[in-house]
Amino acid sequence: MTERRPASPTGANPGGPVMIALVGGPGAGKTTVLNHLRQHHSHQIQVYQEAARHVLTRHPRFQGRSAVQAQGFEFQAAIWQMQARQFARATRSRKAVAVFDRGLPDSLVYLQLKQIEPPAELQRLCRDRRYDAVFFLESPPFYVQDPQRQESEAEARRIQELLLGAYQECGYRPILVPYETVAQRSAAILAGVASLARR
Repeated sequence: MTERRPASPTGANPGGPVMIALVGGPGAGKTTVLNHLRQHHSHQIQVYQEAARHVLTRHPRFQGRSAVQAQGFEFQAAIWQMQARQFARATRSRKAVAVFDRGLPDSLVYLQLKQIEPPAELQRLCRDRRYDAVFFLESPPFYVQDPQRQESEAEARRIQELLLGAYQECGYRPILVPYETVAQRSAAILAGVASLARR
């Protein structure tokens, strides 16, 4: 069995793995980096897929729709509820590190964009389910849409800015990951996690 690093150095998850949120605007490269971490570091890292994509592909109410088509309170509620379940599962993981594709405060931004007041349930989850660190991916100089990602480039840039502000307001100090190769970004995240364990 792989030896584990000291768990959850900031106390977000006492006795469990280091909890990491990988954050960034649409098209920032989160999924690509997470796939690289899963492929090359699965012995120590448990990766949790983006809840929004899971909801869009498997939830009977939203299946087959794009993120733009599925916008609204019920869609975001399905996302943060799944994220809360992922977080709970991660606390029981035997891996050293749990990495999430987006974090709970993301829903604060998407509700803000729709001028919807975040409910008490979401605010409580953002307060109580804490990540040891938030890695914030810098957006690339280009932007590519896909069937689930249909925001315009301008919208994606605005979301990027709002996300950074939301995590700061939730008490995090996001660690910027510059736009580089996938291997370089993965190495930067691993180095950041290692530095957390040394604190």
